[in-house]
Amino acid sequence: MKRGHLRIGVNEVVASDLLPGILHNMHRNFPALEYTIIVENTPEILKRLHDGDVDIGLGYNFAAAPEIEVLATLHRRTFLITSRNHALAQRRRVRLEEIAGEKFIFPDSSVALHQMLQDALIRSGVEVRTIMHTNSFSLLRQMVQDGLGVSMVIGRFLQSKREQLAFIEVENLGIERKPLSCCRVAGRAPTSSSVAFAASVKALFAQYGG
Repeated sequence: MKRGHLRIGVNEVVASDLLPGILHNMHRNFPALEYTIIVENTPEILKRLHDGDVDIGLGYNFAAAPEIEVLATLHRRTFLITSRNHALAQRRRVRLEEIAGEKFIFPDSSVALHQMLQDALIRSGVEVRTIMHTNSFSLLRQMVQDGLGVSMVIGRFLQSKREQLAFIEVENLGIERKPLSCCRVAGRAPTSSSVAFAASVKALFAQYGG
């Protein structure tokens, strides 16, 4: 691939987590390749895949559908994130009941994780103090780091910017964890660049046991 253009639709949390490393490896191997990165929620990524606006989708909660070809998947654990000076910061694991009464920062209702967390809290009879809703995981992480509250995320971030966050695995969340998936539209001839990108994603997921 001496030249080419790869269009990727990606969830925000993945854009700031796994994607930079994948793109770095791609650029090292294919320095002339150009990229368009669209950061959106999963329903919008699916729409863009169907419309042909992006070649590859990378994100969570892709619904099983015959027209979507899943190229690679990775199951990631759910973590409570806190500031480094929080009382739970030194713990490796925490039960849901232990965060009762905590100030909590929720993902916005447009994010699938929002309803998953709400359902888990209701089932467990655990009440938290809602401080904020946001559709930006970058802002969510920053506010947790600054001590405004705690939150939950899927997957432990690589923290390339060394955010001062503690990750504590949640033991009894009781939710179905949707995998992180790399997808494209089935039946369409893939570009060479999208094949190379999918191979890079598969290699990275394999390192994590995907």
